[in-house]
Amino acid sequence: MKLFLSGFSAFEYWTALRLGAQPRFKPARAVTLEQCAHTNRDVLAFAQRPDLGQLSWPIDVLIPQTANNLKTSLVIPHRRPVQLPKGAFHSAGRNLYVSSPELCFLQLARDVPLHDLALIGFELCGMYALDLRNDCALVPCSPATTKTKLRKFLESSHGATGIKQALRAARLVLDNSRSPMESKVALLLSANSATGGFGLPAPELNTELVMPVRACSPKAANATTSVLRASQTRACDLLWREHGVAIEYDSSAHHEGKENIDRDARRRNQLVSNGLAILTITKQQARDFFAMESVASDARELLGRRARPRSRDARVRQWKLHRTLFGTSESPALRVRARRQPLPHLESASKKAPSADS
Repeated sequence: MKLFLSGFSAFEYWTALRLGAQPRFKPARAVTLEQCAHTNRDVLAFAQRPDLGQLSWPIDVLIPQTANNLKTSLVIPHRRPVQLPKGAFHSAGRNLYVSSPELCFLQLARDVPLHDLALIGFELCGMYALDLRNDCALVPCSPATTKTKLRKFLESSHGATGIKQALRAARLVLDNSRSPMESKVALLLSANSATGGFGLPAPELNTELVMPVRACSPKAANATTSVLRASQTRACDLLWREHGVAIEYDSSAHHEGKENIDRDARRRNQLVSNGLAILTITKQQARDFFAMESVASDARELLGRRARPRSRDARVRQWKLHRTLFGTSESPALRVRARRQPLPHLESASKKAPSADS
């Protein structure tokens, strides 16, 4: 018997893998949903696996179109109505299969609001993961996928449930974000006005630039004369490369301490000395709609973008999106997990959870 994790359970599994709690695994070549686990009794046969102990329950599982989709105390079954693209599942060994990050994103589109889904996409395509079992601690890690892979998968999933919502959200996602706040700032600035954003061109996130370092010449007659000494790699939080414009997000969580402040000041000075126009956003500014509106206006001017006349409705949508993004510090995934419980131990589950067939 095989167990196919889908939806939020697959997202939890991928998060645990990115945090180092799960071993790496490879895409499955040929996968069929025949003889798949979909009842309490079926799931309990897998409950001793350590990797499933990272999940909350009920567990989201995929089932064939003809199987009983009755929700139980341990299982939320989801039928697979269409043929999925190649690489839709990854094998975790011993008959456990996990929906790929791209398929997981599509499956979540059925139940997660648009902007929450976009933030989940930022995390999957970003260089961070939130440890949902440890107060959403921010952990640097490698991306689970990329925006290009996400869009390609979705465009090959014609007719799937939630595909329109998933495609809309995927258009808002950007690669290489390093934190949820950075994701929210980028989303608010780059989303179009119909979605509630300020409509700036999509920036590159955390792009590294190789820049020359200049130092005062020891033979110079005055201290202002400089010579090329070496080059260094500097990263910008949000970068519009062609326009020479960048936005730096100052987070107290990452910039506290004299050494970090000095380092950031030197980095910012070097970016400016090499011709970049730098705007800075603090956490307090990000949570203030009018401050973000001012930053968007300044960035638009630096980018040479003409400000289009805005209707009152457009500004209301921007205010609503800002409130949605910054009105809470909870992550979208944490809100889903809050409605669930830790996976029970095998012994207690056997007593409390009768089979769906009983």
